[in-house]
Amino acid sequence: MPAAATMFARDRSRIRPALPLWLLAIAAIAPAARGQASLTRGPAVAKVETTAATIQWTTSPASAGVVEWGTTAALGQATEPTPVSSLHEVEIAGLLPDHVYYYRLLADGTPASPVFTFETAEASFESSFRFAMFGDSGSGNSNQLGVASLLEELDPDLVLIAGDVVYPSGALSGMDPRYFVPYAALLPERPFYLALGNHDYQTSCAQPYLDSFCLPASAAGGERYYSFDRGNVHFVSADSAPLGSLPSGCSPNSAFEAQLAWLDADLAASTAAWKVVFFHHSPYSDSNHGDNADVQALFVPLFEAHGVDVVLTGHDHCYQRFPPMSGGAPAADGVRYIVAGTGGASLYSITPGPLLEVGIVSHGAVIGDVCGNDLRLRFYGSDPGNYGQLLDEVLLSKGPANSCSESPTPIVLGNRFEGSFASGADVDEISFEAVEGMLASIDARRTAGSTQPEFSLTAPSGAAVYLAAYVHVTSKGTKANQVPLPETGTYRVALSSANGESGPYRVRTKGEASSGLKKLATSGLVSPPGATAEVPFLAFAGGKLKAKILSGGSGLDPSVQLLGPGDTPISLEGFVVSKPFVSVALTGVPLPATGPYALQVTGATGTAGSFTAKLKIGFPKVPPLVVFEP
Repeated sequence: MPAAATMFARDRSRIRPALPLWLLAIAAIAPAARGQASLTRGPAVAKVETTAATIQWTTSPASAGVVEWGTTAALGQATEPTPVSSLHEVEIAGLLPDHVYYYRLLADGTPASPVFTFETAEASFESSFRFAMFGDSGSGNSNQLGVASLLEELDPDLVLIAGDVVYPSGALSGMDPRYFVPYAALLPERPFYLALGNHDYQTSCAQPYLDSFCLPASAAGGERYYSFDRGNVHFVSADSAPLGSLPSGCSPNSAFEAQLAWLDADLAASTAAWKVVFFHHSPYSDSNHGDNADVQALFVPLFEAHGVDVVLTGHDHCYQRFPPMSGGAPAADGVRYIVAGTGGASLYSITPGPLLEVGIVSHGAVIGDVCGNDLRLRFYGSDPGNYGQLLDEVLLSKGPANSCSESPTPIVLGNRFEGSFASGADVDEISFEAVEGMLASIDARRTAGSTQPEFSLTAPSGAAVYLAAYVHVTSKGTKANQVPLPETGTYRVALSSANGESGPYRVRTKGEASSGLKKLATSGLVSPPGATAEVPFLAFAGGKLKAKILSGGSGLDPSVQLLGPGDTPISLEGFVVSKPFVSVALTGVPLPATGPYALQVTGATGTAGSFTAKLKIGFPKVPPLVVFEP
């Protein structure tokens, strides 16, 4: 694991809804009154610019759609009604750069969603923002949900997906379970930008992809390939599928033939400080698919000719970082290539070659933090054994020093942070996401030398969190045990040296629920017959749930189902042991995401009665992380 470093990024005190996003996502798709149009998909914010953004959603039945919006939750402005349709894409124009806006949807004049927020893009060269990137995501399984949960904690401003968005064939029927549902808590306020993968092409030459997503478009290729600017970065979504031969199910298409000329002209015209290109097939890879000769022959010369800084791809289901390269060999001023097909599909092994700098077999996401002349790329894991861990990072710099302000390095509760005070006056900051009512423990201690780390904790609202009753000063640092967290959102930990000495330190963190994240015992009642009782609890991704529901002779024949964050059903197949009219036991159900869960108890065959629920959550022992550093 690399030594942690201070990240350059803007102040990430994002204004959030009063309710957590997962709950808003549930509310958005709640049943409407009989005959009233209701949301069947969305909302999803898209194409966010400095002065405009687009909102996409679908309703049933078809309706006239309106977006109410404003700079406060009171809204106050509205778009013109759309023609009656099931699919709506509405642009909000005349916005201000780097501002938070509130919005909600109307269907036939009736509110159809809660109030959500989004943030417009930055205008200044020295502004900063965060993007996330991965590929090969659309599996619809717990691995995909783990990555989605990770993104909620690391809070990117935009998300890039490098192809294979919907497995196995890009079919229309897969759009909801393999894209819109897994990312339901993210899509209302963070724009996603996608690239086509070979699997996305397997249904009608990617027509369901083109019909379902709201993306920028190029004159030559429409939404198959396009570019956009964010701050001082020029992003390009390219289409690598048709380079060697026609993708499955496709006929000759002028968009395919025009792409190379378009890409050449687009990159040449950009004057942005950073140029980042993302697409599916990797020009360099030491995993299953290996190097892609067509991409090397057709795309790579354009990247090198026009000063592309970073190329992000997928296709191979692992993480690989290569050095800056030109002409197929390392070069200080070359193009940096990163493979991250880590979004949810089954992982591939790596056979390290001479060019590979780092290879990691894990699901997760690349997080890019941009601040003027600095671009820091980090890879965080999302599997049970490394959820939220910083597994790799590299800093790219160009030009003079920044005037950007520094902000906290993001971590996930339960992980470590390693840093160093360069001088006794240094103050380092880390941040984490948490839910109101959780208990946080923080242990900061030196790892060498004589520095004495101490810290303060700031809540999402900016108020100081009371620590005095929970702090214990040790010979090597400071510990705070089970500090109650008063709000939902982003917390900041400010670290400094109590004795003014420089030196390295390590911070260990832990989060648990006050109601018993590890163990929970409670009672409940299913009455009348047909009713459902819920046992709510909080859990972290990667945990395994063991539970017993005991009827105790009450007459209840217990039956259970499990709902995860975002009201997502969790499969219990293979984990249930049932004794009719006595008990139901769950044996090690994998929990795919961080957030609120509900164990729902009903009575089979119309029975009713009381029950006792005993829950325990543990983390499994997993094989060691496979990391290659030739």
